[in-house]
Amino acid sequence: MVWRSVAALALAVGVWLAAPALAQQARRVSFLIMVTHASQEAGKIDPRAEHLHSKLHRDFRYQSLEVLEQRQMRLSMDEIGEMQLPTGSLLKLRPLNLSGDRVLVAVEVGRMRTDLRMKNKKIVILSDPKGYRGRGRIVISFEPDF
Repeated sequence: MVWRSVAALALAVGVWLAAPALAQQARRVSFLIMVTHASQEAGKIDPRAEHLHSKLHRDFRYQSLEVLEQRQMRLSMDEIGEMQLPTGSLLKLRPLNLSGDRVLVAVEVGRMRTDLRMKNKKIVILSDPKGYRGRGRIVISFEPDF
């Protein structure tokens, strides 16, 4: 009888200690990913990229901005999401930790690897290190939602 009580107490303590980790694991982060081509060649700004253009145009020179792909990824903690970019590079995202209104995400674009702390519903912008179509760059924007 005593052993059953001790075992039940140990189980309860184990569940209590594991609860934060399990809750963290159960949380999912949704990423809205937009892949665009920014080019020096004359052209237009894709209406779907207006929000991105408002953030980029002061710091980067380009004449046209074209949305090539938009995708939603819904990932659990430590789950890896992958996406092939037009340059041939592979984009990988892996949410590592949620804390308040921020998520720590491991990001890989080709050989470039970094960890980013992203604020909920705020855009983060990266560029593929490889060039694209001669005079352009692939620009990738991420917007987490959790």
